Amino acid sequence: MTRGKQTIIALFTLTTFAISAPKTFVYILKFENTERDESIDWLSQGFVDMLNAQLTNQQGVVLKNRQDLEVIMDNRSLMLHQPRGSKNLLLLGKYARALDKIQLNIQLVDVATWEEADRRKFSGKYNEIPKLNTQLTETVQTMLSPFTPKIEPSQYPALLDAKTSPLDKSYARSSKEVSVGIDKSLDALEASMDIMTGARGVVVQPDFDKTAGEWSMDITSDPFISGDPDMAENTSMLIGILDKLMADPYEVTITRPEFIYSEDHIGRITVNLPVNFAIKGDVIKDMLTSLPYSGLKQEGSLTVFFFDKDQFAFPGELTKRIKFGKYRAVPVIRFFDQKGVVKVVIVDTPEKVWHTAKSKRIHYFVERKFAPLIGFTVGGWSLQVAMESVNIPVDYSFMIDVDEARNLQRISLKFIPEHELEAFLRPYL
Repeated sequence: MTRGKQTIIALFTLTTFAISAPKTFVYILKFENTERDESIDWLSQGFVDMLNAQLTNQQGVVLKNRQDLEVIMDNRSLMLHQPRGSKNLLLLGKYARALDKIQLNIQLVDVATWEEADRRKFSGKYNEIPKLNTQLTETVQTMLSPFTPKIEPSQYPALLDAKTSPLDKSYARSSKEVSVGIDKSLDALEASMDIMTGARGVVVQPDFDKTAGEWSMDITSDPFISGDPDMAENTSMLIGILDKLMADPYEVTITRPEFIYSEDHIGRITVNLPVNFAIKGDVIKDMLTSLPYSGLKQEGSLTVFFFDKDQFAFPGELTKRIKFGKYRAVPVIRFFDQKGVVKVVIVDTPEKVWHTAKSKRIHYFVERKFAPLIGFTVGGWSLQVAMESVNIPVDYSFMIDVDEARNLQRISLKFIPEHELEAFLRPYL
C-alpha cells in the first residue's frame, strides 16, 4: 500500500514538473501585403498556416493567434500565471512581390517589453512555394531558438512506452493484411465501374516494340499540348491576344508637319513632324477581361500580367519568338513626292549602324526617340507581359532642299520588325 502511494506521489510530481516547465508563447498575426497586390493576397494567411503546420509540434513552443494576443493585452497580469521563465513573443511579417520573387521582412517582438528581439529579411521565388515555406520555417526557428526552453533529458524512464507482445504483433499484422486486401478489392471494383461508365475510358496497352532486348515506343507529340480542355482554351486565347500585341499594339497620331525657314540656310528648309505613340486602348482591357491571368501587378502607368504553366501552355514557336526578340519593331517613316517616289526615310532605331548609313535616297537617320511600351519575358514556368499606358510625343526634324519640300505629298509610318529592317531598307540604300 505504501509503495502504491509513493508511485502516485512520484507520478503527480513528474506531471506537475512537466506542466510547470517554461514555454515560449508565439503570437502569429496575418502577414502584411505591403503593395496591396491582390494576386498574392492569399499569402497573408497562407504564411501563418505554413508556420502553424511546421511549428505546432515543436517542443516548448505554444502557438497563439490574434484573439489570444488581444486577451493578454487586455489583462497583462495573465503572463504572471504562466510557468516561470516563459516568454511571450509577437511574430510580425511583411511581404511584397517583385516579378517572380517574394520579399519577406520578419520581426520578432517581446510582448512584455515591446522591444524588438530579432529581425530578418529574405526572398524566395513565388513559383516555388514549398521552398519558400521551408525557408520561412527555418528562418523563424532560428529567430526563436534563443528563447526556446532547452529540454534536458529525463533521468526517469519513459513510463508510457508500451511494449507489444507477440500476440499483439500477430494481431496487428493480420489486421493490416485484411485492411490492405479490402482496399485493393475496393480499388479494383471502383476501376471496373469507372471503365463501364466511361469515367476512365478504355485501357489502352502501350505500343511497345522489342528488338534484341531493347524496348522502344513511339511518343511523338507536342509537349506543350495538354489534355486539359480549359488549358487548351486558355492557351488559344493567349496566343491570339499575344499575336495581336506583337503585330499591331500601337495607336499612332501624325500631325501635319511644320515647314520652318531659316536665314542661316539659304535654299533649305527644316521639316518638323510631330508624332504621338501610345498603346491601343482596348489592348489592356482585352488582357484584363479575356484571360485568366495568374497574377497582376500595377505600378502607376505600368501593368504587368503573369501567366503560369499550370493554366497555359507555351508553344515552342511562341517561346522562341520572345527569347530571340522577334516581336520587337521600330517605326520607319517615309516621305513620298507627287510621283510616289520615296524622298526621305526616317528610321527610329537604337542600332547605331543605321545612324551612319550613307544613301542619296535616305536623307536622314534619327537616333532613337520612340520607346517600346510593351515587353515580353518568358521563363521555364511563367510568361510575363509588361505594358505602359502612357503617351510618347516625338518631334522628328530634318532639313531638305526647298524645291524637294514643295514636292512632298504623302507620309507613311510603319512598324518594321528589327530582324526584317535590313531587307526593308535595302531598296533605299
